[in-house]
Amino acid sequence: MRRVIRLSMSNCCATGRAQPDATGLWNGIVTSVFSKIGLGTGAQRTSRRYLAAWFPYLPADRLIRARVEPSELPLVITEKVKGAQRLMAICPDAKRTGLAVGMTLADSMARIPDLWVEEMDARADATLLDRMAEDSDRFSPAVMIDAPDGLLLDITGCDHIFGGEADLRRIFSARMKRAGFHVRTVIASGADAARALARFGRIAIVPPGEEARAVRSLPIAALGLAEPDRLAISRAGLKTIGMVADRPSTAFAARFGEAMTLRLRRIQGLAHPPIEARREIPMLWVERRFPEPIGRVEDVEAILFELGQEACKQLGERREGGRVFEASLFRADGAVRRLVIETGRPMRDAATLLRLFRERLDALADPIDPGFGFDLIRLAIPHADALDALQPGLDGHAVESDEVADLADRLT
Repeated sequence: MRRVIRLSMSNCCATGRAQPDATGLWNGIVTSVFSKIGLGTGAQRTSRRYLAAWFPYLPADRLIRARVEPSELPLVITEKVKGAQRLMAICPDAKRTGLAVGMTLADSMARIPDLWVEEMDARADATLLDRMAEDSDRFSPAVMIDAPDGLLLDITGCDHIFGGEADLRRIFSARMKRAGFHVRTVIASGADAARALARFGRIAIVPPGEEARAVRSLPIAALGLAEPDRLAISRAGLKTIGMVADRPSTAFAARFGEAMTLRLRRIQGLAHPPIEARREIPMLWVERRFPEPIGRVEDVEAILFELGQEACKQLGERREGGRVFEASLFRADGAVRRLVIETGRPMRDAATLLRLFRERLDALADPIDPGFGFDLIRLAIPHADALDALQPGLDGHAVESDEVADLADRLT
């Protein structure tokens, strides 16, 4: 007999053990979310909330995490620039000794003879940041890579799953720190404001509409201007964003162009361009979180079935059927496996959906490895079309207007 999952709805993640109880029923909690990300203009846009994450020591963290035997030597990462080996990244210990990015390796070793020296590998850093972005999808499906050392998440409508913005930020930061990364995070209503504050400020969460005030004390460098423009503004005696904001914008536009004034408006939270998420934002997703990871295939299938039931219920209320279904299996160690099903016609039948996912699992050349287990399973519907009410079949069960078996199902 197939295990049944006890379904309950909540606005927060599961707090119970991710195991069946004595009766064989699951007690996890399913959360369903209609996408509020990337929708609307004007007033709706100002209601967006973003989390910016900055990893100031990403290259060093990568090498330290990969080293089998810990080293007590300060780590510096170099690259040849104009004939000289220069420091491109350092670890916190190296910074505490007085070393800084941009110094030559020769000068650095004259100060600190014993150093752990590695070559810069931008490709490896980018690959790692991409994996970190993939894992961050558990916090929001709208994640943007802010190369070379940051991430931006649109968390609009997602924070309630974690108990609020403060808890979401705390959980995100703790997860990254446990993985061995130094990280600074800020939440604000503007992505540019959050990004600047993560790198140059001390505020953790900016209340909606307070971005302009929050960034006033930040240095001119927070604007991200080209070096000649930054120097020109500094030579004029303007040291902070507040000083620039207090001057007529026409003067800056005439000297530095409209791009500079737009950059200022964005960092003040007065302009709200959406982030460019690395993956398409689904119109609906349902998910289940587990404090204790699960790993058995039959358990994964049972959860997908219940998630499918909830998703199909939501689609039915909208008189729609899914055209694309994506199951994301988040491992506790950060790896993510995704299964995608495309249907030739709109569909909202949970049993058929489970059958298609089983076929997809059976067809995998590389079976899914749960590792230490999955602590989050999400079913997303990126695309849906209108679908009339279901018609009764000969056995009394509801079927689509055309037989489900005739769907041109494509497994990708």
